[in-house]
Amino acid sequence: MAVKDTSPRVIPLNRINDSRQCAIISGYESGERIPRLKELKKVRGNCYFTAGVSRELMDFAYRAVIQLGLREKKFLFSRGAVKKKGRSVKNACRVTEMDWDVGIEITIPHRLRYDRKIELVIEGEKQSFRLMELIVLSALMRIAGPGRPVSFYSDMAASVRAKGWGVYREGRPCRVELA
Repeated sequence: MAVKDTSPRVIPLNRINDSRQCAIISGYESGERIPRLKELKKVRGNCYFTAGVSRELMDFAYRAVIQLGLREKKFLFSRGAVKKKGRSVKNACRVTEMDWDVGIEITIPHRLRYDRKIELVIEGEKQSFRLMELIVLSALMRIAGPGRPVSFYSDMAASVRAKGWGVYREGRPCRVELA
C-alpha cells in the first residue's frame, strides 16, 4: 500500500505556469473602444498575462503585487493602446475594473519597449530605470493606496526602485527629479 505525500510543495518564486483561459479585454479599433477576447497565456498566482508581456515584467509585476499586499484581487496584464483624451500615450498604463468581478486589467502601451530607460536624480544621485517597470509599479501603487496625488505614485515608484520597499512602508517618497 502506497503512502500519499501530503507535505506542502515548494513552488519556486520565478515559476510561471501556462494557461488556457480567455478574458474580454478592452481595446481600440478605428479610434473607438471595443471589447476583444484575448487569451491569457501565462499565470502566476493572481496575475494573468497575455502574449507580448515579457517574462521580466511578469516577474516584476508579480513581486510588486505581493509586496503591496494585493493578493485578494486578480490582475490581468496586457499590451495595447493607451489613450488619454483621445491621444495615444506611451508613458502611462490604463487601469480598468473589469465587469462581473473578473479582476483589474492593466494595459501597458504597446508602443513602449521593455528596454526603454529613463534617467532620474533621486536625492542627488543619478540613476537609470526601465520606464515600463515604473509605470506598472505606479499603477499598482494607485490600486493599493488610492486617494493621493498622481505625482506621489510616480515619485514613490522611483523611490522603491532606487532604495527598496522600505521606502514604501515608511510612506515618504524620496525627492525625485528628471536628469
